[in-house]
Amino acid sequence: MMTRWILLSACVAVLGIVGCVGSDPSFATVEGNVTVDGQLAEGLEVTFEPESGRPAIGFTDAQGHYQLQYTASQEGASLGKYRVRIDIPSGSEAKVRIPTRYNAKTELTAEVTPGKNELNFELTTKR
Repeated sequence: MMTRWILLSACVAVLGIVGCVGSDPSFATVEGNVTVDGQLAEGLEVTFEPESGRPAIGFTDAQGHYQLQYTASQEGASLGKYRVRIDIPSGSEAKVRIPTRYNAKTELTAEVTPGKNELNFELTTKR
């Protein structure tokens, strides 16, 4: 009888660990840095737009670092190819100018692959 309880407890523990460690395999973490003319850019909105489906969004901090969030409870972005838009969010007091080739008429693309993705963007205001 004791052996059954030990075996049952071990199975429950293993299932609990596997459930906690494993996350949705169709998502991956995405983070990186954004610079504008070589300077770290704070207060920018970084949006990864898939061909279809929901975008993932992040905001740059004082060090120009962003981390994407898919939903309030899901970090990262789904796997696949994206069009990337980087812009100043409405109401922001950011003091940098972002050319339309990085937002409304973006030329930026990225691919999210399994695991951790570090995707940096070096923007320039001059062509």
